[in-house]
Amino acid sequence: MAYSKNAHRFSLAYVKQVEGINCTGGVCRYEPAFSGLRLGITSSF
Repeated sequence: MAYSKNAHRFSLAYVKQVEGINCTGGVCRYEPAFSGLRLGITSSF
């Protein structure tokens, strides 16, 4: 589920993520196993 307001985007999702390296937008990072709600906020300016 996502909601946009002006230059902001809010997202909420239930995820079940496995442990490992996650690369997004050219940035890679280690993320542990996770199961639950994830809230994301993206702003453009």
